[in-house]
Amino acid sequence: MQNGVGNLAGVAGPWFTGWVVDRTGQFYLAFVVAAVVVLTGAAIFVFGIGPVRQIEVPTRTAAPVPAIKFS
Repeated sequence: MQNGVGNLAGVAGPWFTGWVVDRTGQFYLAFVVAAVVVLTGAAIFVFGIGPVRQIEVPTRTAAPVPAIKFS
């Protein structure tokens, strides 16, 4: 699901750029929108996710599994 949503940028980006260039004849607005999207994503990563740190996973010893006897 995450990869599917993430790959939408590969479809929406070129489509939006083409639409903007077709309307305005310039790439400037498309670059501005791309920069805003990148800066928004960076801000969400920094302020929304916060610091990334390693988690400690507690280890436990497994109890011996009793043998199954077939007769």
